[in-house]
Amino acid sequence: MSMVDAVSRTVLAAGLAGVLLAGCGSGRNGDDMREVNQADASELVEGYGRQVFGAVHAPAQGLDPIPNPCDGSFGEVSGTVYSMVGHGQIPVPAAEQVGTLARLRDHWQRHGYSVEEDRVFPDGRTGTVAVRNPVDGVRIRVTSTEPPTMFALMISTPCYRSDEPL
Repeated sequence: MSMVDAVSRTVLAAGLAGVLLAGCGSGRNGDDMREVNQADASELVEGYGRQVFGAVHAPAQGLDPIPNPCDGSFGEVSGTVYSMVGHGQIPVPAAEQVGTLARLRDHWQRHGYSVEEDRVFPDGRTGTVAVRNPVDGVRIRVTSTEPPTMFALMISTPCYRSDEPL
């Protein structure tokens, strides 16, 4: 088993364990959503980041996850409901971007992720792929930058409830 597969399985197992232990809610007002402290949500995002950097064979460049407030059903913002979001950059030469995006997409599909977007931009050398892990709701988006010298990476959790201030 490759290092990437081992990390993928660890991240997937951790997400599954979290869902089984804490339960999962679908509401956006915090009443029936999982309670997750910000440190655990940050570690989840960082774990997914390590998985992506490993799959691309690139050195990890800090994601610095930050909590973002989630909107309620009527557009209100709660101080206790948040999504953890991490942004990063992955150096990838322009000539390798489309092929690398395809390998990432295939990797995630093999691990049960839902592909939400997968396209090559009109220039034929750049593109984007976005996936969601159905086990824990984490979303990952990798998009070519302009100029195409790297990928922009965004990882976000679903909304969680926490008593910690944002």
